[in-house]
Amino acid sequence: MKDEPLIEKEELYKIVEKAGNEALKTEKFQKMEAQDKISNIFEQTYKILVNWFQIAFEEIQLDLENIDINKLTWKNPIASQVISDDSDIIKNLLIGVYQFFMKLAKQMQIDSLPNIIQEECNQFLNDFKEENLNLLCNKYKYNNTWIESNEKLCEITKEILNTL
Repeated sequence: MKDEPLIEKEELYKIVEKAGNEALKTEKFQKMEAQDKISNIFEQTYKILVNWFQIAFEEIQLDLENIDINKLTWKNPIASQVISDDSDIIKNLLIGVYQFFMKLAKQMQIDSLPNIIQEECNQFLNDFKEENLNLLCNKYKYNNTWIESNEKLCEITKEILNTL
């Protein structure tokens, strides 16, 4: 997140609340039928959500334009096609857009892996043969060398194994 957001969260809440209260007081809103009021509220909420998505998309698009593709590694969220909450692209979003993204990210989290996935991981470990590793490693080299250092590869391996 940016260190100095354009507007603090509490201030934004006050502005939105005041605008909402003022809208409720208007003669036009008072004359609306209940169903029209609900539709109006949903329509306004939809417009706000679309606006947040547009802002997030534009910010991410600006970050993408500054990426040197020759320096990408699997760890880069763009190269791995995973944009996580700890990636710079997300951390640098405006505070409101960041909070919106984090709310969506939290809704996608699960408490534990399904049993079938745990069983597949265990089966993989049981079936693992060292001679197969060399064949696999050769398949993923570039110019017959690894892009990452041995230390980095070890770190990556630990992260993968810790995930399992």
